[in-house]
Amino acid sequence: MKRYDTKRPPPVHEHHSRPLHGQVEPADIPLAGAISADDQRHVDRILTIARWMDTAYRVPGTNLRFGLDGILGLIPGVGDVSTSLVSLYTIWAAQQLGASHWTLARMGGNLVLDLALGAIPLAGDVFDFFFKSNRRNVRILEKHLHKMAQQPPAADKDRSPNRAWFNWLWLRRQTT
Repeated sequence: MKRYDTKRPPPVHEHHSRPLHGQVEPADIPLAGAISADDQRHVDRILTIARWMDTAYRVPGTNLRFGLDGILGLIPGVGDVSTSLVSLYTIWAAQQLGASHWTLARMGGNLVLDLALGAIPLAGDVFDFFFKSNRRNVRILEKHLHKMAQQPPAADKDRSPNRAWFNWLWLRRQTT
């Protein structure tokens, strides 16, 4: 596991006692103060979901990590669908955080790939243990949030529920 340099700020999950497992790199710009407390709660939930779904457990004596996605994926049919439904929260929360359509599309692509390939008997189960779609989505979202933190605040940004539904419908229309 990579140790973080004390001079560089940790990733979005800076208040956690240790960095999450995986390949999340620390960002150059801290997000403290750049996002609201409500947005930070969304980020915390996303990080918790990613940890439980992808890296909660370790194979003893190795650095191989796996989570509920790999375990539940062993249940034919129901396992992959149920883990994908849980992972949908990550995409919804990213949309609530103001993620761009491109960011949401990339995150959705990871989820669809995980669902489609994870559904293949045996090979899909192996794939689920090595393809960490939730961790990938956390990295994509962190990059987006840091990019947003560098930009000056936009005037009158509308994040109302009606706008959220409009964005979801627009993204859905684009994918069909």
